[in-house]
Amino acid sequence: MRTSATPLLHPDFRARSLDLAKRVENAHLPIMRYEGWRDPARQADLWAFGRVSGIGTPGHHKTFEMAWQSSHQWGFAEDWVWWFNGAWSWTPPGNAVDGWDLFHSFATAAGLQFLRFEQPHVQLPSFNARRLLAGTDSLPPGDASWQANLEATMTLWGPLPRKDRYGIEQPGVPNLFDGRPAAPIPPEMVYDEERGLCLASLSESDEDAPDVASPQEA
Repeated sequence: MRTSATPLLHPDFRARSLDLAKRVENAHLPIMRYEGWRDPARQADLWAFGRVSGIGTPGHHKTFEMAWQSSHQWGFAEDWVWWFNGAWSWTPPGNAVDGWDLFHSFATAAGLQFLRFEQPHVQLPSFNARRLLAGTDSLPPGDASWQANLEATMTLWGPLPRKDRYGIEQPGVPNLFDGRPAAPIPPEMVYDEERGLCLASLSESDEDAPDVASPQEA
């Protein structure tokens, strides 16, 4: 499931994302949040494109990151996509060459980092998922909505490497909240027992919005 629900984002990133949204709105730029926090199982599915037989085009990859290696799993990244004429598009209206440049200038002004090889992606510059998994970085404290969702997802996934539905071994993840009090589930969120994660209310989720095929999703 894809979601753009802001309660699932780390508060440091969320504040900058909201700042970015104001800049975009003030400029009447037709671009919107497409995906923020991403389920590790969805990350594994994206990684399979171009690598697993029968999934996508061989050699054409959607992401370079396996489960938990992306900032999306930790709530420190978003993808923004153009929205006009009632549809998502990876291309600005009229193929305007300066569309992405303008969006990236707003992202930089909001304190976010963008990626040239994946134009829709913005992330918190100070966060690195691979360093976190390697134990060289620590997970910064956040708020209840972010922690409750992330802690539940990490617990369900488990600390040891596991095989995804394609038989590919994906990284495990330690419970980095062991030394912290458990976060209560906020009243505006619901707990999905089958998936073992917290979800924002349907009014804040894009789970029913149409997907758009992406050439790259970090």
